[in-house]
Amino acid sequence: MDELINYTEIFNRITQACPIYEKTAPTAYNWLNDLYIRIDEAPETVTLKELQLIEKLLENEEWINPNYLTNCIFKLLAPEDRKGLISY
Repeated sequence: MDELINYTEIFNRITQACPIYEKTAPTAYNWLNDLYIRIDEAPETVTLKELQLIEKLLENEEWINPNYLTNCIFKLLAPEDRKGLISY
């Protein structure tokens, strides 16, 4: 049976993205490192939204803006109930 999720492609995308965001978006870089480890060691902890964000990193041959990526990660990790948080 074919894999539903191509982990090789995900690992490649993360490996390519890390050097790009290492200096410009440390939060994104740390999240990418954490995601890489979690996919390898405990894939059940990875959410579909995280995988979708990895897919979105490279659009039209361009990497998404570091600030936009950091904002996406914040939204991804923030609780659903965002009362009291500054709107973003």
